[in-house]
Amino acid sequence: MSRFCITGGAGFIGSHFVSYLHKLGKGHLKLPVEAIVIYDKLTYAADLNRLKDIDAIFVEGDVCNANHFTQVLKAYDITHILHFAAETHVDRSLNDDMPFVQTNILGTLSVLEAAAHVWSASPSGYDGKLLVHISTDEVYGPALEYEKPCDEKTVLKPSNPYSATKAAADQLVISKMLGENFPALIIRSSNNFGAHQHPEKLIPKVFECLKKNTPIPVYGEGMQRRCWISAKTLCEIIGILIESDSAGQIFNIRGKETLTNLELVHKIRSAFLEQHSIEDSEYAPIAFVPDRRGHDFYYNIDDSKVKGIVQDFVSFEALESFIQEELVKK
Repeated sequence: MSRFCITGGAGFIGSHFVSYLHKLGKGHLKLPVEAIVIYDKLTYAADLNRLKDIDAIFVEGDVCNANHFTQVLKAYDITHILHFAAETHVDRSLNDDMPFVQTNILGTLSVLEAAAHVWSASPSGYDGKLLVHISTDEVYGPALEYEKPCDEKTVLKPSNPYSATKAAADQLVISKMLGENFPALIIRSSNNFGAHQHPEKLIPKVFECLKKNTPIPVYGEGMQRRCWISAKTLCEIIGILIESDSAGQIFNIRGKETLTNLELVHKIRSAFLEQHSIEDSEYAPIAFVPDRRGHDFYYNIDDSKVKGIVQDFVSFEALESFIQEELVKK
């Protein structure tokens, strides 16, 4: 029987994975799920309302507190850790990087040390155990048009405090895997969309501005390009990888839709205006604002490795479908 602990489980993607487990993996997850433990600090980005009607155990805690996390692993006999807990907003990292260092680096180290301590001392050792570390495509740094897509062996070149701390966390996990044969895998995902995302992120920010009829801020000229994958689809892929004997590996995961930020804003705004029969061209106008420093233009990752494992089992949720669902809600 598998007992899951999801760090950051009250956050955006973490809560989607909790929901995924609660639904028994939509048929993909064959491991019997005996318990789901949500471990979350409840920062500004967390929301327990995301977990309504979910049969799970909630423990409030900070991943930087290794002693407390160790106690939780022991108390609930955890076999699988999904490490989603992180500071993720680039703008915030540019203004104050210390919380990112603490949570993303020191927090990951605490999780690793606690898991290694508890699991290595158990009768079965590392057998049947797994830590999934959730990273980002931003660790590769900005891509140039003439460069090949980054595969999992590409040298990391993070360009802001957020991506730098995530890259450092990746290296800690890799060193544990290589040095101690620790059972872990790393997920490097492109941008996520989905329900219940914090409004500091682009897509919910656009919806918020449309609802309030306020200008929609777009950095620079809006030409930065991002690849989008739904949080639901990402969680399905992670579920498949958990069962695919993938410990010790890194996987790039990307969506099927790449848009400039301006194209994305236009897509959402146009759909909203049509839905509400608004003909006023000045309604929630796009407002170009000074670009943030170090704003990466494009990330380009090669996901052929993970496709070889999951392509026959996953149906990608379309961004357009999500936009239409959100319009109905709003």
